[in-house]
Amino acid sequence: MLLEAAVMYDRRVAASLNEDDSVEEKIRLDINSGKQYLYPRLLFIITGKGPERRKYEEQIKKLNLRRVAFRTMWLSAEDYPILLGSADLGVSLHTSSSGLDLPMKVVDMFGCGLPVCAVSFSWRSVICLYAMAATFCNLNSVSGLKKLDDYLLARSYITGYQASKDDLAVYAALSTVPSLEYVNVARWYDHIDALLKMCGVTAEGAGVKIESPASVAEEAPSSPPVADKKALAADDDDDDMDLFGEETEEEKKAAEERAAAVKASGKKKESGKSSVLLDVKPWDDETDMQKLEEAVRSVQMEGLLWGASKLAPVGYGIKKLQIMMTIVDDLVSVDSLIEDHLLVEPANEYIQSCDIVAFNKICS
Repeated sequence: MLLEAAVMYDRRVAASLNEDDSVEEKIRLDINSGKQYLYPRLLFIITGKGPERRKYEEQIKKLNLRRVAFRTMWLSAEDYPILLGSADLGVSLHTSSSGLDLPMKVVDMFGCGLPVCAVSFSWRSVICLYAMAATFCNLNSVSGLKKLDDYLLARSYITGYQASKDDLAVYAALSTVPSLEYVNVARWYDHIDALLKMCGVTAEGAGVKIESPASVAEEAPSSPPVADKKALAADDDDDDMDLFGEETEEEKKAAEERAAAVKASGKKKESGKSSVLLDVKPWDDETDMQKLEEAVRSVQMEGLLWGASKLAPVGYGIKKLQIMMTIVDDLVSVDSLIEDHLLVEPANEYIQSCDIVAFNKICS
């Protein structure tokens, strides 16, 4: 099927351009010199080492194709995902034994962010595949960045093959621009940053879970307070123990210390965080958009961190400000932020309206 499609493409392009065998050398020289054609040259890389590989290689040699080339190879487990991540399109003609499950080739390609043309199969398989959400922990630590760097080795985006809200969630969770030491993270970060400045990101993702170090620590068993140990290690003499006696001064002090420790730990507990994208619209085309952005960023409060921004056209020469922010859920209410800070004086001198475009929980 693949060979027939390649022959069909090659012959139809030649027919549409009125080419014959005499122009083959000219085409080769033009391509080598970098000339761009309306119909591109196609390179098919067929992976595998099955018993029929030699037979198909002989068939390919006899095709005499001008704008289509084939290469056959067998790659290591390390090189295979790199090849998939470098391709423009994946083609899978495999079927699963049940006829329902996704063939593993398709799973490999999806995992590398590569769009796939495949034999028809049940879409339930695709839904199950995309339902798997990526999970990252403590992205601002060395170990967290290393895990993210390994994850992006053969991927262009966090999930899927286009930028999505999953990318925005991870982007917002990074407190600083990642070091070039993490080359894959740096590449991905620069790409998402450029998209936010140019056109924004609106596609839905498969879902991503970002855990904070505090939430992981909460799952570990904690040792009893020192005061408790001292209380348990009190005098064991039965003669001195009065189960119904009055509370001693030492016991009162220990209870107060335990209550204070519980209260302090409650204050330190980190609440959830969310990434929010706002559309801020001016009154008209004469509004100073730089001062509008300054008015927005001048709103400062605990648990609020402003992020990247860009201007997007609305119509009739009017532009709107799209700006990212990261909030601590227990500390910042987005509705109150808009109504009590952005739509009142002095900010409303520049701001006509403010809408929530995307709201994604990035930490729980």
